[in-house]
Amino acid sequence: MRKKKNRLFIIIVFMIILLFINPRTINYLKAKTMADGAALSIVKEIETTYRSQTVYKKLNKGLIKYIEGILIYYNKDGEQLWSKNLGIVNPVIKTNSNSVYIIDKNTNKIIRINKDGEEIYENTLEKPYEDFNICEDNYVIIYHNIEGPVKYFTIINEIGEKISEIALGDDEVTNLDISKKNDRISISTIGTDEGKLKNKILIYDLQGNLLGTKNLENNVILNVFFNSKSDLIVVDEKNIFSIDNNNEVKWQTDFNEPITLIDNTNEDYISIYGENRNKNSIIYSSNGNKIKTISYEGELIDEMKISDDIVGLDNYKNDIIAHSLRTLFKYDKDGKLQFEYPYTSDIIESFILSEHNIVIVTKEKNIFLKYN
Repeated sequence: MRKKKNRLFIIIVFMIILLFINPRTINYLKAKTMADGAALSIVKEIETTYRSQTVYKKLNKGLIKYIEGILIYYNKDGEQLWSKNLGIVNPVIKTNSNSVYIIDKNTNKIIRINKDGEEIYENTLEKPYEDFNICEDNYVIIYHNIEGPVKYFTIINEIGEKISEIALGDDEVTNLDISKKNDRISISTIGTDEGKLKNKILIYDLQGNLLGTKNLENNVILNVFFNSKSDLIVVDEKNIFSIDNNNEVKWQTDFNEPITLIDNTNEDYISIYGENRNKNSIIYSSNGNKIKTISYEGELIDEMKISDDIVGLDNYKNDIIAHSLRTLFKYDKDGKLQFEYPYTSDIIESFILSEHNIVIVTKEKNIFLKYN
């Protein structure tokens, strides 16, 4: 009887310790044990609330957060560097490495703010907004939402001046990209011709002159973008190919596996993720899930089998991170798993900010991590 009481006392004491132990310490210890040959620790946690209009983006080596009308910028250690009260209810936000762009869908305004928090311009668009894209040199292509068969696009320069306009026929626009460095614009469209699917890529210069078209038959295009070698990279449902300035295909992959996520922010390689599920099986397995890295010469650098469903992908130099609903994975571009970090809340976003810094975003917190 006495032994039973002693055991009960020990269990009660242990439970009290678990209740009062610092959750930050638990996370730190978990991070240390999950790291494979690396130390991983929490630098800072910022408690937050989550709304449907909350937006997170990576900017330079920091994190942009837009919440309740306020644009906030944190550095890699979670320190707030600046904030701006924009009061926009329905924003669309995109970033490159040096600026953040905000379009107010209610007022049809576009704002550019640089990484130091300085407003470069605020302009009202001539036509309603549908989509836009930006390049590293801060040229912007804007696709306008106009009823009728004609599709309109506006090209503006780094100080917000309109430099040209493009008008297209009645095919649906699927993707667009712009490159000041290459003096090129790419627009992909989808339509039908005599009952058959018709996919097409149109290439323009920045003055809006049509330079060429490429018909892609049944390829459903997921993304188009210009790389640092001045080639146009096209991603369809299962493969990637490169088109040169002469409108010729330089190379094409033969993966023939579904592509679900794409990260094209690295100048040296592309990261893609695909889920190769067996549709004939009643039991779902994630064993066919893979992350691949591909050079801009079309060569497969490596592929990583991953035992989870990935919902986010990001990279910095030679490092790649991916997250599922509850786990963060870090690889190098050659496929070596550096660590696997489980988290207790659903992960909304994750970004790798530098060689040693990652941020995880959940509904309740922004968690700034450091590893070595």
